[in-house]
Amino acid sequence: MAESYDEWDEYAEFWQEEEPSPSRFDVVQRVFAWVSAAAKGLLDVRFKRIATKDLLPIVYVVALFVAVVIPIALTVVAFQSSAAAGVIALVLAPVIALTLAATVRLVFELILSMARLAGKVVFLTEIASDIHKSMEELSEPMQQVSADLRSVQFWRFKDRRQAVAQRAARR
Repeated sequence: MAESYDEWDEYAEFWQEEEPSPSRFDVVQRVFAWVSAAAKGLLDVRFKRIATKDLLPIVYVVALFVAVVIPIALTVVAFQSSAAAGVIALVLAPVIALTLAATVRLVFELILSMARLAGKVVFLTEIASDIHKSMEELSEPMQQVSADLRSVQFWRFKDRRQAVAQRAARR
């Protein structure tokens, strides 16, 4: 089946209204809220609050800085050793920096995914607990219904011949 194509689809992005750019006050307010949340996470010595999402950007920026500084330092040391080693280090420095940055990013995304998964597990545990409580509340009425159904005589299975014989005996 062919996708429908509207000739105006390519211009749709131009028709969308742009969000107004945040004022300086809004930006300062957001930064202050983020710094406040990060500080609260750092000062929570009992680990009652998950601070991963608040602290991860700070650590990520520091790690990216280190990922750039390490290849530069290696290049300087290599040039001090010899010019050939310095040129090789100079060629490899961007590759090393990108590899370190990519590795840091992947590790931090894994950490963030694990933190999100932990939140979902807590949520699912609460739902399971609620379901268990509801099932316990239903248990007693269901046992009563089961007992009532057993006491009703017409639910019992009787052989047809036996039922006809009993009717004839009553007459």
